[in-house]
Amino acid sequence: MKTEPEILQFLKNRLSAQLRMTPDEILVDVPLDTHYGLSSMDLLALGGWLEDWLGLELDPTVLFETRTLRGMVLAVPQREEA
Repeated sequence: MKTEPEILQFLKNRLSAQLRMTPDEILVDVPLDTHYGLSSMDLLALGGWLEDWLGLELDPTVLFETRTLRGMVLAVPQREEA
């Protein structure tokens, strides 16, 4: 199982590539939709990359409920145990 820091770094790397920023510029505690302008499709794509990388299925609502990268990371163990 991946650690929380590993998952967070993965998400920062994916998002930074999409936004043409460096991973260090990505803030983990801001709403992804309002701060970075991500659409619901962008959030679903980010969740899909995470699912593929972790080899598990996430409930799509977690992407909209958590709204931040840190929230997504913290939701992963809950979803994995369910």
